[in-house]
Amino acid sequence: MSRWSIRWQLTLWYALALSIVIVAFSVLMYATMRSYMLARIDAELLEESRELEEELELAKSEQEFRKRFQERYAADAIFGFRVAQMDGTPKFGSPWLDGVNLPCPETVLDLPFRALQNLSIPNRHEMRLLGRVISADHMSQVIYILVSMEQFENDLRTMAFKLIMNGLIAILIAAAIGYWIAVRVMAPIAEIAHTAERISSETLAERVPIKNPNDELGRLAATLNHTFDRLQRSVTEMRRFTADAAHELRTPLTVIRTEAEVALRGEAANHATNLEQFHRVAEVTLTESTRLSNLVDQLLVLSRQEAGLQPPRHEEVALQALLLDVIDTLKVVIDTKSQTLVAKEISDCTVMGDDISLSQLFFNLIDNAVKYTQPGGTITISCVAVTNQVQVVIADTGVGIDRQHLDHIFERFYRIEPARTDGGAGLGLAICQSIVSAHHGELRVESDPGHGSRFTVFIPTALTVRRQEPN
Repeated sequence: MSRWSIRWQLTLWYALALSIVIVAFSVLMYATMRSYMLARIDAELLEESRELEEELELAKSEQEFRKRFQERYAADAIFGFRVAQMDGTPKFGSPWLDGVNLPCPETVLDLPFRALQNLSIPNRHEMRLLGRVISADHMSQVIYILVSMEQFENDLRTMAFKLIMNGLIAILIAAAIGYWIAVRVMAPIAEIAHTAERISSETLAERVPIKNPNDELGRLAATLNHTFDRLQRSVTEMRRFTADAAHELRTPLTVIRTEAEVALRGEAANHATNLEQFHRVAEVTLTESTRLSNLVDQLLVLSRQEAGLQPPRHEEVALQALLLDVIDTLKVVIDTKSQTLVAKEISDCTVMGDDISLSQLFFNLIDNAVKYTQPGGTITISCVAVTNQVQVVIADTGVGIDRQHLDHIFERFYRIEPARTDGGAGLGLAICQSIVSAHHGELRVESDPGHGSRFTVFIPTALTVRRQEPN
């Protein structure tokens, strides 16, 4: 069944469920009707026995009772009768019962009122037998009354046949209705599948229609649309990333190629000029090659982190020592620009992660603060534990960032022109965001144009991470 379509599976399950219900109902109906019909036969036998009892009470003697019996009961076409002594010896009865052995009187006398049972008689259909003791003032008799079960059996067979035929017809009709219902139920799914198949990288703006957002199909369509939204954003970012990467790579390559072509085509007047020109070309080539190498390294780091190919190491990192090392590395640059670095409060905080990635994170943030702060400006660094997180703040008194750019500065290749152009590729903050995300933290930025920026890093403490880990 797993190879069948859902439409046919729904139809078959619906038909199977209804078949079980119909079979159960038919069996119950058959048992109820059989019990009812048998009760009616028994009631008729009992009624006949009561009439015989009345005849016995009206008769003044056994001869008169026999005479009444012969007139009214001996030739009855439906019931068979026998009147016997208390020891079971037959007295008189229906002619066709002559020579037929009936249950002994003890079987009848053992019961308080009457005995009912089925009885098989040779060359006849199965019979229903009532045995009863009737008494009058002048005599007591054992009476046997029999009736054929042929009509009863025929009625049962007819009823069973009708139940089976009607059940089969009902199942076929139910299967047809079930298929129709399955088609209607599956129609929205087919429409969703058709729309999803039609959506490609060129038609990512198309969405699955939602007719009823409150039912299961509506929620399915909404989930698919959310998936397509994420896919569209990913494709858009990938296309922009590819275009930006191509642009960033093309610029230094173009410079190198141009300088090389100029050098090869140049016809200088003397050898010294040629040496000077080749020296300049070598300098430009080295500068642009270094820029290319840095760009490729940044792209590689970013792509590995986002793809999960370079997960951070899971070890305890002392942020105090790490921040002091980064500050010591940048101290020469800070002194060169006559800037002031204030380590406001650097507590001894420990986090779980990769010390190399965290060093790169804080190096990029502090380096940005140094780049975009004028000579004589101030850079403030603090590291404190707040609740279950470590909060690292890097603030500067630099040029700041306009509000319109704050939502985009963590995007790849995003640069603010021209105030903050420094020759970089615009990947530094994107790498910072990726590192913070890999450490299950958060990176926030606040800025006041002309007065500086404030970057805040939140990373769970080592103790918090250990508590969340499964035992």
